[in-house]
Amino acid sequence: MKNHWATPQPLMHAFRQAFATSTEWFASPLNHSPHIPQYASAYAKDTEFGAIHNAYGHKWTGSGQVNPEYVDTDMHAAMRWAIASTYDTEPAFNVMVLPDYSDKYGFEGFIKHPHVHRLCQIPAKQLSFDHPYHWNGRGFQAGKAKFAVRILVVANQAGMDAYYDVGRLHHITQALQHLGVQGYTMYPAMNLPTSSPPFRKPPAFSRAQGHPEAPPWVSNCSESLPAATLQACFACYCAEKELRFDSNALVYTDGSKSKTSVTAAVYFAARQTVRMMRVAGHPGQLNTALRGELAGIHEALHHTARDLPITLLTDSLTSIHLINATMYRCESQKTHKHRHIINQIVQRLATRTAATTVYKVRAHIGVMGNTKADAAAEQAHNPELPGVTRFGAASEAGRPAHWVKHPVMVRDENGDREEWQDVDTL
Repeated sequence: MKNHWATPQPLMHAFRQAFATSTEWFASPLNHSPHIPQYASAYAKDTEFGAIHNAYGHKWTGSGQVNPEYVDTDMHAAMRWAIASTYDTEPAFNVMVLPDYSDKYGFEGFIKHPHVHRLCQIPAKQLSFDHPYHWNGRGFQAGKAKFAVRILVVANQAGMDAYYDVGRLHHITQALQHLGVQGYTMYPAMNLPTSSPPFRKPPAFSRAQGHPEAPPWVSNCSESLPAATLQACFACYCAEKELRFDSNALVYTDGSKSKTSVTAAVYFAARQTVRMMRVAGHPGQLNTALRGELAGIHEALHHTARDLPITLLTDSLTSIHLINATMYRCESQKTHKHRHIINQIVQRLATRTAATTVYKVRAHIGVMGNTKADAAAEQAHNPELPGVTRFGAASEAGRPAHWVKHPVMVRDENGDREEWQDVDTL
């Protein structure tokens, strides 16, 4: 909930009074406005709390309020959907609360659309959004927004006739004064089109994959807005965010520790396969979850061709710091108890010819790959589970490079002497 900043409740109440707002299109059960009768959530499970699932699955007709996430793809998608909803015979009237810095994302192409009207401009450091935890009754707000805020109306002629009345704008000015906003400017005289104009495509921007098709009401649009135009327009809607990484290169790793064993698992997203292993032969003082995390990273590199790019995702930030420190300040880790396996990881990284990227992923929040790796690592503790390899176990004849010898003191009838004892450091 830490990112669910909400439009201040006095302003939401004012929208309800001024425009009979009936739907809040981006909200959740914990941050939706009590002044608005219904709200839409991105999660299907929220329907149990009375939410509408998926704002992009509905026409935004009637009177609604739109406050998307303040990132370019989300704002573009919300504005496109709001504009497309105005090309319908039903009244469509949506109030949008957006940051004024959106122009740097090519947003000006939307602002110039005849169905988009500027209602209010609020200077920077004047408006405070509601804190994500305002639902608990404390009612506290975040600090003043560092950016200017613009309130826009996206509506067709039928929507303006049904919901817009200049005489009710005083509700909004009173709410702004109640919030201590100064220097704002209202634009009550909005230029209204007499008919639906042809859709003018706004400036290009990055397109995300996997977005919904054109709205189901495209076939009912006026002839001035061909279905082919809307189909191309809606190709960039962000019901999902644009993927940051190539899914074919994603590899998730995780480690686990019990009282008697240390395990690790690797999930290869491209192959949808899991490798499970029990870390063998370690002394008691090395029985740590960190060792399992490092073993998982080691195995991921070992089973990926050196000439193929790989993006490793681990929930162990300590592992990332240790690997980085060993690569650039090797002397700082020369006494670390896991130095041998860390050195092996660094050696494998040094011999790779393709790009290798390691990222920290948050654990136990539902990331599919991390969840699969975590579950596999837990299962690997079962000694009877088939398909679990022993990581670090080898015979004297075929010991891997990470099998080293440690000096130990041996006492016999001839006195103390130093000998080399075989120790499986993994």
